[in-house]
Amino acid sequence: MLLSGRGMATTRRAFRAQTFEQERHAMLQKARIGKAAKDRRDQLEQKTSESPELQQAEKELTKQQQDLSDAIFRGASDQILADREVMLAVVLVAGQCFFRCSDELRGDLEVALAATGNCPGIWAYASDDLRADRLATLAAAKLSGVILEYASPAHQDDKEIVLAAVSSYSWSLGFASDRLKGDLEVVNIALTNQDPRGRGVTSVLRRASAQLRSDKAVVLAAISLKAWALFDASLELKGDRDVVLAALRSQTRRHVLHCGCPLSGRNVFAYASHDFRKDEDLVLEAARVDGAVIGLASLPLRQNKDFVLRACRCSPEEDRRLCYEQADGSVRQSVTFEDFVGAANSVLGVAGESGPTLTVTLVTEPLPGGSSSRPDCSSSTPTATATPTKTKPATTAATNATSPTACPSPSTSRSSHPIWTKFWAQ
Repeated sequence: MLLSGRGMATTRRAFRAQTFEQERHAMLQKARIGKAAKDRRDQLEQKTSESPELQQAEKELTKQQQDLSDAIFRGASDQILADREVMLAVVLVAGQCFFRCSDELRGDLEVALAATGNCPGIWAYASDDLRADRLATLAAAKLSGVILEYASPAHQDDKEIVLAAVSSYSWSLGFASDRLKGDLEVVNIALTNQDPRGRGVTSVLRRASAQLRSDKAVVLAAISLKAWALFDASLELKGDRDVVLAALRSQTRRHVLHCGCPLSGRNVFAYASHDFRKDEDLVLEAARVDGAVIGLASLPLRQNKDFVLRACRCSPEEDRRLCYEQADGSVRQSVTFEDFVGAANSVLGVAGESGPTLTVTLVTEPLPGGSSSRPDCSSSTPTATATPTKTKPATTAATNATSPTACPSPSTSRSSHPIWTKFWAQ
């Protein structure tokens, strides 16, 4: 039987209603699955930072977020995009879907905050009225400081909003007004909340005002939190010995290996004033975590066998070849790497292949501001007595127990070890 025009319209409306309900149900089901995956990921993240279970949960969450994004961006009807319950459930899992919400929902504070919590940059697509609202911006800043980039100039100059932003994301200091970039309280909170392992050799200090980057107390505080803050200090402070020494003592082996810089720039010392490249104490301090820093020393230091050997002795064992290769060619031509390392080991009290074990008594004082257990390799003439012997007297052993990591001067054993005789004769 043929339907009349009115009957066909009623059928189409019923079909669309049925289709909408099916689409709505399917979308809510996807959102529930994604929310469960997100909750599982969050629970595992609280227990451990790295585990196979956490990695699997991350992959599952990413898959669910991708499914939701595909469903919203490729085929969702306008009714779905305007349905508050559906879109709220969706953006709680995949915040980027907020971009496709209806104009009305983009002005809904709860929906906008739910999306911002998962995808901070999506705040840029909130309605103009919502982004102009101070309380709404403050609430979003507490979730993620990234939103400060998309805030109005008035909000970027609002100290309460900026403090909330830098507390959750320290790099948002760069989007604060010039007045607040020079505010000591704001900069201090930003420095305290930065990730010491993030952003390679840069630090939040770069986003502060030029006046604060020239303030020695501020720079020293920043360096104590992240050694690479020296990179962003003023030129005047890069030439301040106290500041440079604080940076060298603050950096660790992890900083050197994971900064993502080439060999010549992975040590903080590379960003200090060039006047310090002839300072033996500072170069040796830098060599404690990076043997390749010898390449940054002045030419006279790289040509000095005694200095290069002391630097090798202070550097990590895996960097000794780098230390040798960064020395001047005259040093490398006069001695092989094997003899070079053998000479360093003999001074450290390691039994050589052709000589007895060295027993060393060293009288040193702890470095100012440093740990007394760190080897003192900065002095070119420490008080030391080296006696070649096969058995350690009780008195010498007792003395060594007080300074187990002390590094004696190479000059104390030149005449007592065959390797030294060969090394210094050249």
